[in-house]
Amino acid sequence: MRHRPLLVPPPLALAAAIVSMTAACTPAPPPEPPPVVPVPAETPPPPQTAVAAPTPARAVARGMVQPTKGGYEVGGAIVDGELLQEALADAPGRDPDKADWFLGAVVRIEGEVHEVAASPAKDEDGVAVQMRSGPFTQVTRIDAASIEKPAVRIEGTLARSKGFFALAGHLITQDDLAWSLAPNGGRAGDRVRLHGQPRTVVCEPNAQCLIEGSLPLFDVARAERLP
Repeated sequence: MRHRPLLVPPPLALAAAIVSMTAACTPAPPPEPPPVVPVPAETPPPPQTAVAAPTPARAVARGMVQPTKGGYEVGGAIVDGELLQEALADAPGRDPDKADWFLGAVVRIEGEVHEVAASPAKDEDGVAVQMRSGPFTQVTRIDAASIEKPAVRIEGTLARSKGFFALAGHLITQDDLAWSLAPNGGRAGDRVRLHGQPRTVVCEPNAQCLIEGSLPLFDVARAERLP
């Protein structure tokens, strides 16, 4: 009986096989943990800064009294109606039958004012409220009030002149008659009575003006239609 020869692998092949088996039995190293990203600390909110209420300022307002939204206007400042009526209660020329008898007079007011910025308002039905909006100066307290010039009254029939209306030797702007005689405004031939103050404007050279070189304007504070 013939015996097959025993096959022995070469030394290098045997060593490679042992290394391969050893690697297969060696557990894989654990995965590396993800890099730690530092989380920034939460920034605290800035401290709330209190907005101070506007500080009242001492002021003097001087000018012709005209009606406006929120009361009367005197020299660009808005004055509450009751406040001005009370301040002028003992002024000369007061008419007890008319609460706004001082319309058209030049008034000087000493007191406190606030700078106000009001936004347009609407009522519960969404209808715009008739009130003054935007920035304006409000008289909040009157320490003294006096009438420097009483209102001037002119009346007669309106006529047209150089883009104005003419009445009793004065020129009146169409805008003044539009608001004071609303809703129809003024027209040539209308008989009216106006309360206000005369004002002369000196014309520039070569301007469309009267021969005298000036315009005798009349600023209206109140207007009435006459029969």
